[in-house]
Amino acid sequence: MIYNYHYDIAALMLIVLLISIYFLRRNYPTTANKAFLAILFFTFTATVSDLLSALTIPKADEIPLLINYLINIIYLISYNSTAIVFYIYVTIITKQYHKRYTRISAYIAFCVNSFILLPTPWTHWGIYFDENFQYQHGVLFPLLYVSSFLMLLSTIYFFFRYRYNLSRYQVVSVLFFTIAMISAVVFQMFFPAQLVGCLVSTLFTVLVYISLQNPEYYINSRNRCYNEHALNETLQHNIRHEKSFSLLAFSLDGFQYVNQLLGTDAGNHLIDSFVPFLHSKYGINNVYQLSDGRFAIMLPDKNEKPVTRELLQFFQTPHTVQNVNVLLTPHICVVHYPDFAHTPEDIINTIDYTLKYSLASNTEKHITASKDELKKSTRETQILHAMKNAIHNQGFQVYYQPIFNAKTKKFSSAEALVRLYDPELGFIPPDEFIPMSERNGMIIDIGEQVFRQVCQFIQSHDLKELGLDYIEVNLSFVQCIQNNLSQRLTEIMKKYDVLPQQINFEITETAGSTKANALQKNMNGLIRVGSTFAMDDYGTGFSTANYLVNLPLEFVKIDKSILWSAMADEQAFTILKHTVEMLHALNKKIIVEGVETEEMVDMLTDMNCEYLQGYLYSKPINSEEFVIFLQNYIA
Repeated sequence: MIYNYHYDIAALMLIVLLISIYFLRRNYPTTANKAFLAILFFTFTATVSDLLSALTIPKADEIPLLINYLINIIYLISYNSTAIVFYIYVTIITKQYHKRYTRISAYIAFCVNSFILLPTPWTHWGIYFDENFQYQHGVLFPLLYVSSFLMLLSTIYFFFRYRYNLSRYQVVSVLFFTIAMISAVVFQMFFPAQLVGCLVSTLFTVLVYISLQNPEYYINSRNRCYNEHALNETLQHNIRHEKSFSLLAFSLDGFQYVNQLLGTDAGNHLIDSFVPFLHSKYGINNVYQLSDGRFAIMLPDKNEKPVTRELLQFFQTPHTVQNVNVLLTPHICVVHYPDFAHTPEDIINTIDYTLKYSLASNTEKHITASKDELKKSTRETQILHAMKNAIHNQGFQVYYQPIFNAKTKKFSSAEALVRLYDPELGFIPPDEFIPMSERNGMIIDIGEQVFRQVCQFIQSHDLKELGLDYIEVNLSFVQCIQNNLSQRLTEIMKKYDVLPQQINFEITETAGSTKANALQKNMNGLIRVGSTFAMDDYGTGFSTANYLVNLPLEFVKIDKSILWSAMADEQAFTILKHTVEMLHALNKKIIVEGVETEEMVDMLTDMNCEYLQGYLYSKPINSEEFVIFLQNYIA
């Protein structure tokens, strides 16, 4: 038989090119990467041996039979092993390789191939040469096809069963070429002279490299530093093999100002300037850039102190970018495995939580994480999940706390307060979830959901019949800097037929310190239609007098801490008294929160404070209880 080996020549050229590209590029040593390297090896070996067999089989009478057997055995083992290794590769990228049956299936297939082919020069089970030196298939040869088909069908199964771990493009591409590979095997069964199998296999390997084996996925393209994907793979590998290690991560305090003042290009240049130091000092395979100003270093033991000293010493020297000397301060977090964290998610979440709060509080520069940080990180993740569910399912509740008018001796308004109850976590305090929502931007959706509920309440109840003039609604500083806030809130009020005069918006001193133009524009827009504004938590921040002069505020709410201090300390009492006098001189109406005793009422009444709020009158209650409370009071 004369074989058409031109397909093998094309396949050989292609596989050599792919191998060259593979080794010229930097590849992260993951389990999937090792499996792909095995695919390259078997594809190359199969192509070379298939080409040699096409040349030697027609001359079997001239070439020693043992050499012919050896070449063909190498080809068949390599070709069938390609399907087996690709099956392993797919189980790895679909996160199923850890399951015992996946490994056992591959092992059985390889053993079947070896059992048939290795002794075939003597048993003739796989192939043999007859008395006329003609190449023939042995009695067990069909089992080789069956083995390959089962491996390829199993590959398709895993792609369909666990495709959520892959992109749609990856699934469609590999599925198409898996079918093409099966078709090539079938084609070659009926037309053995047309050696198309290795070419299809090589084309298939090229597609896998393009669509699945993307080296750039693990590497920062700018400075060639490994990224968070590479770190996650390393953590999974070390944990799976029960290797002890320490992970030292650090965030650079001051880096964000470089981006803000000099631009992101300057920030990138600054980062790139010290990545070579990290690589040379701790090894190119042990350094990971998690974000612009955050890095992690994998350490083989628990002695991180020398590394900590070196980092602190290195960053003591200012770095120059665009002729500006920049001093960066590393905040360091160390996680020891397996002290308390048991999964890559535990480790990453603990680091994120610890560094975030270390930078925010500017306290400890070096923290060895413990169960406490993991517990807090887990709690934060759970609360974020609860907030997402509540946003999606309209799960936030609005409670109301009545405000007493000291002049008319009646309740004339109320503050709307958001509450969150999760079926699994139970009641989540506002001072826990609100700051998180502000940091994550969820407060915009939460604020709008709360405002809609307030407007629905006003639409469903006659405020005048309940004795109320308006409802106070809190605005987060994140909401206040949204350019379309006033327009959006006005549209909602119109939708529910709520008069703007029935809403008094509360902003904090933090809002006053944000983007002044956006805040002023929103305030003016809402005041123009009839709403009013109050400064909440007065006395807890800085530069408040400046805000009182520049912002169009009708009310000022004095924080409860000022009142409680005044009840216990004479100097604090003097501060409260003069604060009230100053606010009256500025024509501001005063609300005092935290009123809990009649003694407080008498003192504040003597100071001519207009509105009182606190547990003496009522704690925050849901809308149904609030209506009953007001109706009973009126009666």
